[in-house]
Amino acid sequence: MEEIWKRIHAWLDANAPQGYGQLHPGASVESISTAEERMGLKLHPDLKASYLIHDGQVDEPGLIGGEGWCLFSLREMVEQWQRLSTTQHRGRLPIAWGGTGDYIFLDLQNGEQPGRVMVQRLDSDLPDPVALSFRSWLEDFADKLDNDEFAYSESDGCLMYADEIDID
Repeated sequence: MEEIWKRIHAWLDANAPQGYGQLHPGASVESISTAEERMGLKLHPDLKASYLIHDGQVDEPGLIGGEGWCLFSLREMVEQWQRLSTTQHRGRLPIAWGGTGDYIFLDLQNGEQPGRVMVQRLDSDLPDPVALSFRSWLEDFADKLDNDEFAYSESDGCLMYADEIDID
Protein backbone atom coordinates (compact mmCIF):
# COMPACT_ATOMS: atom_id res chain seq x y z
CA MET A 1 0.00 0.00 0.00
CA GLU A 2 2.92 2.34 0.63
CA GLU A 3 3.96 2.23 -3.03
CA ILE A 4 0.42 2.93 -4.21
CA TRP A 5 0.11 5.93 -1.88
CA LYS A 6 3.55 7.18 -2.94
CA ARG A 7 2.34 7.21 -6.55
CA ILE A 8 -0.82 9.09 -5.58
CA HIS A 9 1.17 11.59 -3.49
CA ALA A 10 3.68 12.14 -6.32
CA TRP A 11 0.87 12.86 -8.79
CA LEU A 12 -0.90 15.22 -6.37
CA ASP A 13 2.35 17.06 -5.61
CA ALA A 14 2.95 17.59 -9.34
CA ASN A 15 -0.61 18.30 -10.48
CA ALA A 16 -2.86 19.62 -7.69
CA PRO A 17 -2.73 22.45 -5.16
CA GLN A 18 -0.80 21.74 -1.98
CA GLY A 19 -2.95 19.81 0.48
CA TYR A 20 -5.52 18.74 -2.10
CA GLY A 21 -7.69 15.92 -0.79
CA GLN A 22 -7.10 17.02 2.81
CA LEU A 23 -5.75 13.62 3.78
CA HIS A 24 -5.39 12.96 7.50
CA PRO A 25 -2.11 11.61 8.86
CA GLY A 26 -2.04 7.88 9.48
CA ALA A 27 -3.92 6.21 12.31
CA SER A 28 -2.09 4.43 15.10
CA VAL A 29 -2.01 0.66 15.44
CA GLU A 30 -3.96 1.14 18.68
CA SER A 31 -6.69 3.15 16.93
CA ILE A 32 -7.04 0.45 14.29
CA SER A 33 -7.29 -2.24 16.99
CA THR A 34 -9.93 -0.20 18.83
CA ALA A 35 -11.96 0.20 15.62
CA GLU A 36 -11.75 -3.55 14.99
CA GLU A 37 -12.91 -4.28 18.53
CA ARG A 38 -15.83 -1.85 18.27
CA MET A 39 -16.99 -3.50 15.03
CA GLY A 40 -16.18 -7.06 16.09
CA LEU A 41 -14.11 -7.81 12.99
CA LYS A 42 -10.56 -7.80 11.67
CA LEU A 43 -9.75 -5.38 8.87
CA HIS A 44 -8.04 -6.74 5.77
CA PRO A 45 -4.25 -6.15 5.93
CA ASP A 46 -4.35 -3.83 2.89
CA LEU A 47 -7.02 -1.66 4.48
CA LYS A 48 -5.05 -1.55 7.74
CA ALA A 49 -1.90 -0.59 5.84
CA SER A 50 -3.77 2.23 4.12
CA TYR A 51 -5.15 3.53 7.43
CA LEU A 52 -1.61 3.57 8.83
CA ILE A 53 -0.73 5.97 5.99
CA HIS A 54 -3.94 8.06 5.95
CA ASP A 55 -6.82 8.00 8.41
CA GLY A 56 -9.32 9.20 5.83
CA GLN A 57 -9.92 12.74 4.62
CA VAL A 58 -11.16 15.95 6.19
CA ASP A 59 -14.04 16.53 3.77
CA GLU A 60 -14.85 17.34 0.18
CA PRO A 61 -13.53 17.57 -2.42
CA GLY A 62 -13.16 13.84 -2.51
CA LEU A 63 -10.01 12.30 -3.79
CA ILE A 64 -10.53 8.84 -5.23
CA GLY A 65 -11.89 8.35 -8.73
CA GLY A 66 -13.80 10.59 -11.08
CA GLU A 67 -16.72 10.78 -8.70
CA GLY A 68 -14.51 12.14 -5.93
CA TRP A 69 -15.00 9.56 -3.21
CA CYS A 70 -14.05 10.84 0.27
CA LEU A 71 -12.25 8.25 2.35
CA PHE A 72 -13.81 7.66 5.77
CA SER A 73 -11.67 8.08 8.85
CA LEU A 74 -11.64 5.09 11.21
CA ARG A 75 -14.10 6.91 13.47
CA GLU A 76 -16.47 7.58 10.56
CA MET A 77 -16.12 4.00 9.31
CA VAL A 78 -17.05 2.64 12.75
CA GLU A 79 -20.02 5.02 13.01
CA GLN A 80 -21.29 4.04 9.56
CA TRP A 81 -20.69 0.34 10.26
CA GLN A 82 -22.76 0.58 13.46
CA ARG A 83 -25.54 2.37 11.58
CA LEU A 84 -25.57 -0.14 8.73
CA SER A 85 -25.30 -3.20 10.96
CA THR A 86 -28.86 -2.62 12.17
CA THR A 87 -30.27 -2.57 8.63
CA GLN A 88 -30.54 -4.90 5.66
CA HIS A 89 -27.04 -3.71 4.76
CA ARG A 90 -25.28 -5.83 7.39
CA GLY A 91 -21.95 -7.11 6.19
CA ARG A 92 -21.02 -3.88 4.44
CA LEU A 93 -17.91 -2.12 5.68
CA PRO A 94 -18.20 1.51 4.51
CA ILE A 95 -14.87 3.00 3.41
CA ALA A 96 -15.81 6.12 1.40
CA TRP A 97 -18.73 8.39 0.58
CA GLY A 98 -19.83 10.70 -2.18
CA GLY A 99 -21.42 14.09 -1.68
CA THR A 100 -24.77 12.81 -2.95
CA GLY A 101 -25.11 10.20 -0.18
CA ASP A 102 -23.76 7.30 -2.21
CA TYR A 103 -21.11 5.22 -0.48
CA ILE A 104 -18.35 2.72 -1.23
CA PHE A 105 -18.10 -0.39 0.92
CA LEU A 106 -16.30 -3.68 1.24
CA ASP A 107 -18.73 -6.55 0.89
CA LEU A 108 -17.96 -8.88 3.79
CA GLN A 109 -20.91 -11.20 3.12
CA ASN A 110 -19.96 -12.36 -0.36
CA GLY A 111 -18.56 -15.85 0.21
CA GLU A 112 -17.07 -16.09 -3.28
CA GLN A 113 -15.29 -12.72 -3.21
CA PRO A 114 -15.08 -11.39 0.36
CA GLY A 115 -13.80 -7.84 0.50
CA ARG A 116 -15.01 -6.91 -2.95
CA VAL A 117 -15.46 -3.12 -3.35
CA MET A 118 -19.03 -2.11 -4.12
CA VAL A 119 -20.94 1.15 -4.52
CA GLN A 120 -24.41 1.75 -3.12
CA ARG A 121 -26.23 4.59 -4.79
CA LEU A 122 -29.21 6.29 -3.20
CA ASP A 123 -31.28 5.82 -6.35
CA SER A 124 -30.70 2.06 -6.51
CA ASP A 125 -31.77 -0.88 -4.37
CA LEU A 126 -28.80 -3.04 -5.36
CA PRO A 127 -25.10 -2.18 -5.14
CA ASP A 128 -22.78 -2.25 -8.13
CA PRO A 129 -19.34 -3.87 -8.18
CA VAL A 130 -16.37 -1.51 -8.37
CA ALA A 131 -13.23 -3.61 -7.79
CA LEU A 132 -12.19 -7.04 -6.54
CA SER A 133 -10.40 -5.59 -3.49
CA PHE A 134 -9.45 -2.38 -1.72
CA ARG A 135 -5.90 -2.73 -3.05
CA SER A 136 -7.11 -3.08 -6.64
CA TRP A 137 -9.46 -0.09 -6.25
CA LEU A 138 -6.70 2.20 -4.95
CA GLU A 139 -4.14 0.84 -7.41
CA ASP A 140 -6.54 1.38 -10.33
CA PHE A 141 -6.88 5.00 -9.24
CA ALA A 142 -3.07 5.39 -9.09
CA ASP A 143 -2.76 3.78 -12.54
CA LYS A 144 -5.31 6.22 -13.97
CA LEU A 145 -3.43 9.15 -12.45
CA ASP A 146 -0.18 7.88 -13.98
CA ASN A 147 -1.89 7.47 -17.36
CA ASP A 148 -3.23 11.04 -17.30
CA GLU A 149 -6.84 9.88 -17.18
CA PHE A 150 -7.44 12.45 -14.43
CA ALA A 151 -6.51 16.09 -14.20
CA TYR A 152 -7.01 18.83 -11.67
CA SER A 153 -9.56 21.39 -12.83
CA GLU A 154 -8.75 24.89 -11.60
CA SER A 155 -12.22 26.14 -12.50
CA ASP A 156 -14.02 23.32 -10.65
CA GLY A 157 -11.47 22.97 -7.84
CA CYS A 158 -11.33 19.20 -8.02
CA LEU A 159 -9.98 16.16 -9.80
CA MET A 160 -11.94 15.22 -12.88
CA TYR A 161 -11.66 12.82 -15.75
CA ALA A 162 -9.21 14.58 -18.07
CA ASP A 163 -11.53 14.35 -21.06
CA GLU A 164 -14.30 16.17 -19.13
CA ILE A 165 -12.38 19.30 -18.21
CA ASP A 166 -13.54 22.55 -19.83
CA ILE A 167 -16.54 20.93 -21.49
CA ASP A 168 -19.45 23.36 -21.69
